[in-house]
Amino acid sequence: MNNKSSKTSMNCHPSPVTHHSLFDRIVLILEQARSNVVRSVNSEMVHAYWYIGREIVQELQGGEERAEYGKRLIQDLSAKLTAQYGKGFSLPNLKLFRQFYSSFADRSPGIGYTACSQSKQQGFSQNLGWSHYRVLMRVVNLDARSFYEAEADQHGWSVSQLERQKNSFFYERLLRSKDKKRILARSSEKDGIKPIDVMKDPYVLEFLNLPEPHSLSKTKLETALIS
Repeated sequence: MNNKSSKTSMNCHPSPVTHHSLFDRIVLILEQARSNVVRSVNSEMVHAYWYIGREIVQELQGGEERAEYGKRLIQDLSAKLTAQYGKGFSLPNLKLFRQFYSSFADRSPGIGYTACSQSKQQGFSQNLGWSHYRVLMRVVNLDARSFYEAEADQHGWSVSQLERQKNSFFYERLLRSKDKKRILARSSEKDGIKPIDVMKDPYVLEFLNLPEPHSLSKTKLETALIS
């Protein structure tokens, strides 16, 4: 009976896949880990900027209604944050955070995002970073914006790919097309962006308070990211 129990226990833990070489299996582990890091940074950045935007909007709503008051408030805030955290909190950036919250005020960052979700109180996709949402904020049509966000999330579009689809009026062309499947199939092509490319994004480096990549060797950049 003990032997039977021992066999059952061993079977509860499937053996690792052996049809790949040791090198291939380790590469898979590292690539997955790096992708998880990128998704985590993307998520934290987007959430932080949404919350900052909300704080600014609520402060302005609760304060004086004069335009001069709002301008002075954001200027003072920018100066203090820049002194402590660097150039990522310039006046234009704070205005973008305010716009970001206003554009996605119905979101709830604590709730996971799914492209097919019908809930108005959804969060943000971990696959999309701040640079993606900077592009999406420039899409005025709300239906088109939701479409681009869902497609970028589902198909792993890079920022340049999202920008390209927006500038080519992909959503409008899809609405007019009689062969929607063909157009959607073409949109699923990816740019093959690597995690390290995302981590070199100037906005990510600003958020993490790291130097620009041109001032660092690859080894020093990786060391700084680890730190």
